[in-house]
Amino acid sequence: MEETISKMRISYSNMRLKDKISIVMISILILLCTLLCLAELILFARLYRKEAIQSSKEWIEVAAEAFNQEWDRIYGNILSTVTSRPFAARMAEMESDDMQYIPLLIDMQPYLAAAKESASTIDDVYMLMGNGYVIRSYDSIPSDSGTKLLDALFLKDTKGITFLPETASPFKHGGMVIPLLIPLERLGSQGYLSIKGTGNPDIIIVYLLDSAKLKDIINNTRSAFFQSSNGLAFRETGLFQEDPIDRAIYSRTSTAIPGLSVTMAMSIPSFMPQMLPIIAISLTCLIAIAAIGIVSIRRISRFLTNPLNLMMRMIDEMKAYSYTNPVSPRFHDETGKLIDALNDMYSTIWEQTERIRDEEKQKYRYLSAMLTEQINPHFLYNTLETINMEIRGGKEQDASLMITDLAQFLRTLLNHGEPTITLAEELMNAEAYARIMNRRLNRKVRLNAYLDKDIEGLSVPKSILQPLVENSIKHGFSSLSPENGITDPEITICIERKDRILSISVSDNGSGIDAEKVSQAIQESEETPHVGLKNVYERLKLHFGNADLSVTSYPYFENTIRIEIAMEQ
Repeated sequence: MEETISKMRISYSNMRLKDKISIVMISILILLCTLLCLAELILFARLYRKEAIQSSKEWIEVAAEAFNQEWDRIYGNILSTVTSRPFAARMAEMESDDMQYIPLLIDMQPYLAAAKESASTIDDVYMLMGNGYVIRSYDSIPSDSGTKLLDALFLKDTKGITFLPETASPFKHGGMVIPLLIPLERLGSQGYLSIKGTGNPDIIIVYLLDSAKLKDIINNTRSAFFQSSNGLAFRETGLFQEDPIDRAIYSRTSTAIPGLSVTMAMSIPSFMPQMLPIIAISLTCLIAIAAIGIVSIRRISRFLTNPLNLMMRMIDEMKAYSYTNPVSPRFHDETGKLIDALNDMYSTIWEQTERIRDEEKQKYRYLSAMLTEQINPHFLYNTLETINMEIRGGKEQDASLMITDLAQFLRTLLNHGEPTITLAEELMNAEAYARIMNRRLNRKVRLNAYLDKDIEGLSVPKSILQPLVENSIKHGFSSLSPENGITDPEITICIERKDRILSISVSDNGSGIDAEKVSQAIQESEETPHVGLKNVYERLKLHFGNADLSVTSYPYFENTIRIEIAMEQ
């Protein structure tokens, strides 16, 4: 299980960003749709259940009204019977000792027949007398089913109108009946009867109500939207329930008879199918919403990640050096600003790269120019020719010194191919060059040098002093004679460091320097007599990152070229 989860995480991590966004948002959408669907179904179920219960109450009221109408007919017959003076008189005769059962039975037949015909739900009627007599119709033949007629024991226990539970009729012609007991008492010497509610009545009239017809009356009006079964209950005791129903909602309502209620059992599964269209519509709407949401999420995720994909393509093209047409952002939001920043960054990097390339080219060009300038074939030829003439003239010692200086010069200049040497080595190189030129030109130019000991080991580009010394010899001392004021030619090299400033100066007492031409040569063209000076200046800038050059000239007194460099430490 953990391995599967780990693989799923790795797979998810390797997905494209828009797919990750889509998966997360679609999962959230499905979860929300599911929760919404469940909430909607629960809400509809409750509302529909409430509506069904309300509808059942209305229908049970209709059933109770139908029963009340039937009861009005039955009760009207009871009132007309018990308030009849002949009937009351006959009831009074029952208390006499000489009462004859047969004459009484004959006299009661019209009343019994009228009672049976007063309502369609009355199956039969008979009377219970206090003396134990039972008065019934001639055609009411006792049944062989074992159901017996009620006896006089009910006289003392019956209090008011009473319904007994559904039972089989005690007569052959009847089916299932509900006995209705009407207890009567004679009001003293008055000539009428009344219904007694305190027990020990004088007589009980038993109406056997046809159970099937009563069921038809209270179940005749039913809702078509749910299955239900109505019944009668008297003082919390069920008289009958047509069909037992499982998983039902029960309700009841009172009738015109005190203690008698009409009950209804409404089947829950019967009204639930009515919700299916609502459920189907809800699910269809939610599926449609989910489908539209998924399509929208895919479009939104693509819309959100398009700028990122564009930036990735820009970066790939930048890596491949094929980014030639800068992309303009469609929007000025964060992604648009990021695209502008990428364009600016690439432009800056490109410019820096081009500058570095140019600097490397210039460095190579200056180095090549320096080597060409220093290892000049003419310089070597002239030096070697001078050495040859010294040897032929018998000046082997001078020739040996020139060879030593030339070897020192070349060794320092070449430096095993390394581009830098120490300041001490560079100073030795300049001194060797000055001695060679003095012997070649038969001059006595004195070279003075001063170098701070704490910076003798500082690395500098090689051959930065020799071109400056060469300029002084070639241009400053081109003609040495007392007439031009040059009797003691001298070149002074001073290298020192004050705080973080490295100062390199070369001074002579020659004919002077045109500062304007020097500045123009450094700023613009290399095709000038001062190409060596520009070479030195540019190589120091490349090496240290900065260099400031200044020129002061007092002909035949002091002419100085000073280069100052700001050191980091």
